[in-house]
Amino acid sequence: MERLNRSLGLSLVAAMLAACNAGVSRLTVQAEQGDPDAPFKLARRYDVDLLVAGNARLAAHWYRKAAEQGDAHSQYNLGR
Repeated sequence: MERLNRSLGLSLVAAMLAACNAGVSRLTVQAEQGDPDAPFKLARRYDVDLLVAGNARLAAHWYRKAAEQGDAHSQYNLGR
């Protein structure tokens, strides 16, 4: 039973990571196509999302893109 629970747990984690990666990919495409909300959402994923490996360089890149579009939260987070 313990082995089954571990297997189910690992499957759940794998499914969550796959969904998160799909979300990051979708947001990246949207940001590159000019969606004004996507750069901030993407930056937050790289900055604070527990399912996305923290990446300060990518977070700063997307905060900068959103800040250049006038997003106040991104301007603050970029300065932080």
